[in-house]
Amino acid sequence: MLNPLLPVRMMFSAHTGWDEAARRHPSVRSTFLYRTLPWSLLASAMVWQALGQHAAAYDSHLDAFGVNMVALSFMLTCWVGSWLMAQFTRTVVSTERPPALAECYHLVVLASWPVWLSSLSLLLPLPWFNALAALAGLWGSLSLLYHGLDGWYEHNDSTNTLFKAYVVMVVGALLWTAVAATLLLVIS
Repeated sequence: MLNPLLPVRMMFSAHTGWDEAARRHPSVRSTFLYRTLPWSLLASAMVWQALGQHAAAYDSHLDAFGVNMVALSFMLTCWVGSWLMAQFTRTVVSTERPPALAECYHLVVLASWPVWLSSLSLLLPLPWFNALAALAGLWGSLSLLYHGLDGWYEHNDSTNTLFKAYVVMVVGALLWTAVAATLLLVIS
């Protein structure tokens, strides 16, 4: 059974939790079904709820169909974005022998949970609070990505690991900024 505090501890250590996670080798399908799907459904449900129940707080003029399309688009973007980020991580990490795609996908999905969890802030219709929660989620993701890269591939807590984590995170942030900008254009 997974300790609920373990992911938080994983943000601060390259060994706590990462050694155990490295011993498991779930397939892309398994990681998608048991991690990506539930977390992306949660985030999409929160987007759907926020736009459907608190449209005025977000200055949204979408009808029910538009809200459904935004939530569905967000969910599909989570799925495709995770896979693309795994491919990119595999390219960045690759030295002599590229890691398995399933490994990189597992790492990216584990590192994404703070962002997906930050969607719970949408229960409160306060855009400033939602933005702070999203930033905290991004910080958590960067921390998990850094310690995951170090624990699984680098093992030296170096600036090279930090550089790789920043490169992957910047590409991920650019991807999500493009998605968020598109969704903001749609809902306004």
